[in-house]
Amino acid sequence: MRNAIAVVFVMGILAAGVDTPAAAEEEGLPLNIMSFNIRLSPAADGPDSWEYRKFMVLDMLHHYDADIVATQETMIDQAEFIDRHMDAYHWFGVGRNKDGGSEHMAIFYKPEVVRPIESGNLWLSETPDVPGSRSWDSSLPRMVTWARFQYLPTDTQFYVYNTHFDHRGSRAREESARLIAEWVNERAADTPVIVLGDFNARGEDSEPWRILTEDADLLDAWLTADETKGPVTTWSAFGPPDPDSDRRIDWILYRGPIHAHLCETVLYNQEGRYPSDHYPVFARLTLHP
Repeated sequence: MRNAIAVVFVMGILAAGVDTPAAAEEEGLPLNIMSFNIRLSPAADGPDSWEYRKFMVLDMLHHYDADIVATQETMIDQAEFIDRHMDAYHWFGVGRNKDGGSEHMAIFYKPEVVRPIESGNLWLSETPDVPGSRSWDSSLPRMVTWARFQYLPTDTQFYVYNTHFDHRGSRAREESARLIAEWVNERAADTPVIVLGDFNARGEDSEPWRILTEDADLLDAWLTADETKGPVTTWSAFGPPDPDSDRRIDWILYRGPIHAHLCETVLYNQEGRYPSDHYPVFARLTLHP
């Protein structure tokens, strides 16, 4: 009798048109993703210091409810705070220094939506496999944390690269873009790839952007999405957007069978106070297997 009931139940689902994994893959897989320079916790920012804004960060993350949040400047205490207060997410990453300390390119993800099949860390230098290494005119060690994700419960896989380019060295930013372009080009052209982070260079008007969009055929979600929201600038200095500023230095780039529905510069604030000195960038995507 139990088997008969099960058969009837399954037939009822199919007749009702409830999505199965195969049907979901045909229609596309929704993926909401965010890039967020969280501003490191030791910074002496007075009333905007981490201690005074950390619960606002949680509120912002709850509000946008992204499936993947790629953060930059993340110290271990900040990652652990988010992990402790947001059960929906797991995370991974290492610090950029040789000993694994300092800022992380942490990736938070919802394990009920995606799972990392493999992940790793690469340094933006002439020796990418050497932790803490730096080259050219880079002022600090800079890095990429990456992962190959599986979209559950399907077999669809995609790559995410989370990075933070140097804020002083122009050559370092260009060479970092070339390294990432090289790594992206190692993936098959029909493999979904997302590259996002704080590039410390303006979108559409910098050599790193040109290298990534031309040499790696990456598309800029801000330019290709069906809808854009918010200001062009992503640098906030903890305040409202300057209408004359065009410092769009935080990007979400992608390649492969992905459609961008929305790209938003997030202006979430509480009584005029903002969660970071960068505005998060949020994108609503669809993966097409």
